[in-house]
Amino acid sequence: MNLAALAFLLPVVPTRAATLWTGPVTNFTQSAASLTDELIPGAVSLTRAYSQWLYNPDAGDQGPGAETPTDTEWAFGTIDNYQGLSYAPFASYRNGDLSSLLVGNPMVVHLINEDVYLSLTFTQWPAHGGFFAYTRATPAASGPPEILLTDGRVTNGQFFFSYGAMPGSNYVIQASSDLTAWTSLATNTASGPVAQFSEAVKTNESRFYRVALVWTP
Repeated sequence: MNLAALAFLLPVVPTRAATLWTGPVTNFTQSAASLTDELIPGAVSLTRAYSQWLYNPDAGDQGPGAETPTDTEWAFGTIDNYQGLSYAPFASYRNGDLSSLLVGNPMVVHLINEDVYLSLTFTQWPAHGGFFAYTRATPAASGPPEILLTDGRVTNGQFFFSYGAMPGSNYVIQASSDLTAWTSLATNTASGPVAQFSEAVKTNESRFYRVALVWTP
């Protein structure tokens, strides 16, 4: 059993944390048959206009410009220190020999709108024009999704709440009066992306709830 939710007392407003791509490294080498590396389909792709610099066709870039690739910012460093790095548009590094600056020096790329950080190291950047190459991280394999408990309310002597679910998966609902000892109240099979639970209101008693996915890898 994978306990995937925190104690529930009031409706939860989720906050989005940055996503680090820590999956297997992939290699991209630009060629006539493969001009663009698709990082997030429809949102972020990287390509080079031969003797110029990078731009993002998926974000509407028609070519390189002062802020391209759109939706990205770049810093030299490693992913373990991503919060402490100084990020700038890729175009801002075009001061002198870009080839010697880029090749072999680890970078971190921030995909701004998606709030994704990934490591990237150029392995090829011809100084006078040509195809580029790099290695970069990919998304980590995903596990069970986070369970969010919302919409807590009392109606006709019943306490209700909703929770996000994967249809067909089993969830156990647990309650506690002290956040230490937990009692299983029910195990339900979700029929849709949102499930509900209710029980009679407990008087003169603190009551906390959590939901656990009965996870089968």
